[in-house]
Amino acid sequence: APTKFIENMQPLLKWRVVDGMGYYFGLFNKRRTQSKHEIPDLLTEDATSPFDQGVGRSIWYTSRAEIGKAELIIGDFSVERKADLWRGIGIACAYIGGCTERELGLIYQAAGDYQKQLVCGATLACRTRYFAEAHTEASNEVIEAWSNMNAEEAYQLSVEQEPSADSAEGDEYKDWIRRMADAVKTRIA
Repeated sequence: APTKFIENMQPLLKWRVVDGMGYYFGLFNKRRTQSKHEIPDLLTEDATSPFDQGVGRSIWYTSRAEIGKAELIIGDFSVERKADLWRGIGIACAYIGGCTERELGLIYQAAGDYQKQLVCGATLACRTRYFAEAHTEASNEVIEAWSNMNAEEAYQLSVEQEPSADSAEGDEYKDWIRRMADAVKTRIA
């Protein structure tokens, strides 16, 4: 079980492993994960949010970056899971790029009530690219289309919202995402 492995990781990194599991399950167990909305039994309740974020990333790829298809798949999930799925879409769009300005507008509109989670996802992608020193114009174009930030500002926002040392164990990732969502709320287009 991955839980033994991730217990000793840095709090924010361990949830990226769970995100990766969601992505993997969404790609290679598509019917169970995307159609039947199953979550693996081995995951704890606090792991469902990053898992669904990874599922959101897989939805973007399996729908071949067609927002109408992705929107239909997400629409079938319970309302409790949709914010995390849209955050995954934001990560995928901003990390890979390839969308026109018009398509980015359609994605943003499709996210509806989950627009700030979409922008959170794009912010996470910008953060990942900055840490890896692999900046791309595509990430910058996405974050600028959906907010009044550029990629460097999105990275900085993610750093500013990192959990403090007094965050409850296990809640660090959720707290971080919640703080980022509150911060991007004033920065979205």
